[in-house]
Amino acid sequence: MTGPLTPVHGVVLLTLFVLFITYVASRELRRSTPVFRNAEILEKIEVGGGGTTSVVTDEPTADKPTNKPPFAVMMPFNKERQIPGWGAIGLAVVALVGLIAGATATSIGTEGILEDYGIEGALFGATIATLVLTLEDLLLTVGPTRKGAAEIGVGNVIGSVVFGVTGKLGIILLAGSVVVDDSVLSWHLPVLVVMTSLSAYFLYTGRLRRWHGFVLLALYVAYWVVSFAVFGEAPVEAD
Repeated sequence: MTGPLTPVHGVVLLTLFVLFITYVASRELRRSTPVFRNAEILEKIEVGGGGTTSVVTDEPTADKPTNKPPFAVMMPFNKERQIPGWGAIGLAVVALVGLIAGATATSIGTEGILEDYGIEGALFGATIATLVLTLEDLLLTVGPTRKGAAEIGVGNVIGSVVFGVTGKLGIILLAGSVVVDDSVLSWHLPVLVVMTSLSAYFLYTGRLRRWHGFVLLALYVAYWVVSFAVFGEAPVEAD
């Protein structure tokens, strides 16, 4: 909103992202029950019924002291399909190569689409490109939720938003200054603020319900329709 985005803004955003990661890591290190580092949590993992994540409480009492963690989130890890460490690293490398190849192909295809169909760059990036490039995010969110580990999906959504507005934008700006299109300030940015605020409120309630999903999906469809109806620029060939 203040003018062209410069590499200085990129450095500021990347610094904020690093501070965010540092904050998360420091909280994890200080937790009395560090979920990511405590093997006792994994020993208590079971599949929660009804497609939801269950929580086991084991609070100490006067007649039953305990040194166990105060809670354990039940998550459906399949111990019968464990793979060795080298296998996991290999899969990660294959996935990384696939992401790079897919990103390269998408970049080449995007140039052709913008030239052939005359779609505004900001509009294409905010709709089609974003949808295509976040399909893996969708799978990483829906998969764990269906298996009863909704916290992984929620964490992935929050982490993706934080990285998008700090790390991703910061890296883009390090390559040079960016002039913000008028349509971004008048439409895409306000929509981003409103939808993010609404999603944050739903998360703040502490219980995400099915109707929350319908509301958010309906708003996203409306965003697509209005974006292409008002800001879309498809060429019309004259006879």
